[in-house]
Amino acid sequence: MPEELSKEEKPQTGPKEYSEIISIIDENPYDLKVLDRVLSLARNEEGTEKAREGFYGHIPLDEMIKTAERLREATTLENKYRVLVEKCSTGELWYDIILGHTNDQNLVALGEEIGNWRNLFGRKTMERKWDNGLDIGSGTGNSLLEIKKHAGKFIGVEKLEFLSEAARSNPELSKAEIVTADALNLPFTDEEFDLVMTNGLTSYLPKKELLRFVKEVARVVEPGGSYFESFIIKKKEEVLPLVEKEFLKNGKGVLVCLMDRMITNKGGEETATEESHFSILKSAFEKNGFSYKLLPHQNKGIAVAEFKKRLPPDFEDLKSLYVSSGAFLSYGQMINLLFNDSNFHKNELKEIIEEGKLPSSEKIIPSLKFFKKLAADQWVIMSNSYGHYNTVFIRPLAEISIDESVEPAVRQKAQEVLVANLERFYQDTSDREGKEFYHYLGKLREQIENKTGCEKIISQVDTIIAEISLKKKTL
Repeated sequence: MPEELSKEEKPQTGPKEYSEIISIIDENPYDLKVLDRVLSLARNEEGTEKAREGFYGHIPLDEMIKTAERLREATTLENKYRVLVEKCSTGELWYDIILGHTNDQNLVALGEEIGNWRNLFGRKTMERKWDNGLDIGSGTGNSLLEIKKHAGKFIGVEKLEFLSEAARSNPELSKAEIVTADALNLPFTDEEFDLVMTNGLTSYLPKKELLRFVKEVARVVEPGGSYFESFIIKKKEEVLPLVEKEFLKNGKGVLVCLMDRMITNKGGEETATEESHFSILKSAFEKNGFSYKLLPHQNKGIAVAEFKKRLPPDFEDLKSLYVSSGAFLSYGQMINLLFNDSNFHKNELKEIIEEGKLPSSEKIIPSLKFFKKLAADQWVIMSNSYGHYNTVFIRPLAEISIDESVEPAVRQKAQEVLVANLERFYQDTSDREGKEFYHYLGKLREQIENKTGCEKIISQVDTIIAEISLKKKTL
C-alpha cells in the first residue's frame, strides 16, 4: 500500500476479515503466506485510528514485525522465550505483550478461587489462606505475584534460568524464592505444600510428560492441599474465546495472535476421538488420590479447576459423617480418631484429658493438622451451622488449648487450629448464628482470662467480639 494514501483512502477492515485470518493462523502459524497477509493487514491500518485501538494499539508496529520474524526463526521453545524476555521500546517485556494479556485474565480467575471460599450457592464467603504455596512454571513472575497474595510462604519454580532472572528483577519479587528446576523433577520433599498452581504450563506438555507432572504434583502436595489451574472455554461457533477477543480489535491484534500461536500452537487440534487435555489431567489426578471441582467464570470465558488431595480415609469418613449425620456422632468419631479412644460414646474429651490418656505429641500433632484441613473443607463449609461446627471443630480444641496439663507442643498446635477455625466460622456466620457465636466467645473469653500461653486465642476472640459489636451498632 503506497504511503501517500490518506487515512480515508485506506481500505476498511473488520472482525469478519480478522476472524477469517485467525482461523488460518490456527491451522499453521508458520505459513509464509499467512505471515505476509497479516503483515499487509497491519501495515494497511498503520496511521489510522483503528491501529491505535485496544491493548496493543500503543506498541510500535515495526517492532512487532521484527519480533514476529524472530519468533518464526526461533527453532526451540527456549529460544522463543529468549525473545519474550526482551523489552519493547515501551518498557514492557514482549512476554507481557504477547502472552501476558490473556494470562493475566486467567490469573484474575485463579486468584478469586485461590483466595476465597464459596458457600453452597457459589457466593464468596471468606478469605482463603494457605501456609505454603508453590507456583510451577513461574516464568517472568506474574503468577508468582498472585500466589504471594494468598500464601504465608511461597516459592516459584522455573526451568529456564533467564526467565527466573527476569522474575527476580521485579522489585515486588526481590525477596521471593525462585528455584530453577524441571517441573517433572521438583526439588522438594514429599507433602511440602498445601497450595500448588500453574498458569498455562501443562498446555505445553505431551501426554507422557503430563502424567509424570501430575505424579510429581501429587508427591509434593500435602493431604487436604490443592492444585489449581485455569482452562480457556471456547464455544464451537466462536473463532476465539472471550479472553482473546482483543485479537479481533485490529491488524495489530491479529499479528499478536500470530505470535501467540507461534509459541503455543501444538500443531493441530485434537480430534473428537482423542482425549481432551482436561480429561487427561482430571483422570490422572483422580488416579493419584485427588477429587476435583470445576469453577466456571463465564464472563471471562475461563474455568478454574481445583484438584484437592484427599485426607487419610478416617478423616474423609469423619467428613462424610459430619455432612450427613450432624454433630453428636461426628464429635464421638472425632474423639476416637484424634485420641484413639474407643469409648468415645461414653467419654468426653475433658475426661480423657483428666485421666491423662492423650497420645504423645508425635501422634496428635499430625492428626490436628489434618483436623485443621478438614474444618476448612468445602463440604464442611457448605453444610455449615454454628451448633455442629462448634461441637466438632471449636469446643474440643478449646478444651485442649486451655488445659495446662496438656503437653505444650499439643496445646500450641491446638491453639493454632482453634484460632483458624474461629476466624473461618466468623467470616461465614449468619446473624442468628452470630448471636450464639458471640455468646460462646464471651464464655470462652472468661475461661482463658487467667490462663498462661493463651495470648493468641485472647487476641483473636477480642478481635471477633469487637467486630461483631461494631456490626450490631451499624445494623
